[in-house]
Amino acid sequence: MASPRQKSRTRYAKSRGTGTRQKGATFIEEARRKQILDASVALFSKSGFDRTSLAEIADLVGISKGVISYHFDGKRDLGEEVIRHGIRQFGHYVQDRVSKQGSGKLKLLEFVSASLDYIQEHPDSYLVYTDTLRCFGTREEKGAMVAWANERTRDVLTQIIKDGQSDGSIGKVSVANLANIVQGVIDGLMEQVAVQPEAVDLAGCKRLIRKMLLSVIEV
Repeated sequence: MASPRQKSRTRYAKSRGTGTRQKGATFIEEARRKQILDASVALFSKSGFDRTSLAEIADLVGISKGVISYHFDGKRDLGEEVIRHGIRQFGHYVQDRVSKQGSGKLKLLEFVSASLDYIQEHPDSYLVYTDTLRCFGTREEKGAMVAWANERTRDVLTQIIKDGQSDGSIGKVSVANLANIVQGVIDGLMEQVAVQPEAVDLAGCKRLIRKMLLSVIEV
């Protein structure tokens, strides 16, 4: 029997793609939706999710609150989509860099560098994610959202490692363990870079992670 958290994750996975209005949306509707999301990110970054009203978002975009309600089922739905939007942007950035590499080994090393570079270039995205996540939903629902984000990263890492073992650039190592360790290191450093960037020698950290990974994955 599924646990409450597993049920919550299943519900979230089924609904994570869009708000109720996005399916079959026109180009104009998609453009308006993006305007609302961009304004929400800017205001959430400045004032926080709790202290930002739908009226303020509408004023920034130059629309009525009713237009927001057409695209999103309330502030909570908008907050969830802001989180998903940020995760997708991060994923596109990393995937674009990783896809330019040849072997699985090079892709794995680039995945780490790209992830850390993204958060250095977009520190507000991490802060918006953590603040928005903190402000709404039950514990199970928050866990489901975090699990969805983690699974996306872990799935990508798992495939990269498997591809590297198939092409001979990554040696015999537990795929699941390596994926979990790499993800944990990235998540920890991303938080430090976003919250206290002056305390992190990012270039030095990337060099050390590279050496550590190579010592484990070299054939």
